[in-house]
Amino acid sequence: MIAFLQMLTGEIPISGGDAFVNGLSVRKNISTIRQMMGYCPQFDSLNNLLTVYEHLMFFAKLRGFNKEQQKQVSFL
Repeated sequence: MIAFLQMLTGEIPISGGDAFVNGLSVRKNISTIRQMMGYCPQFDSLNNLLTVYEHLMFFAKLRGFNKEQQKQVSFL
């Protein structure tokens, strides 16, 4: 999970494929994407009992996203 976030933020190179944030390719637009997201790398920032989706929803709610915005966060 940590490696995924590190790739998504450009901290480490993507090992294969691509990821998209707001429709922008992480491989091609990392500078723009970094301006759109908040990321605080911590060893204990993730809960082992939550799925990736549950983490996204949890942090979206913490950031004050309304229900419609929360749906846009979902990648499923």
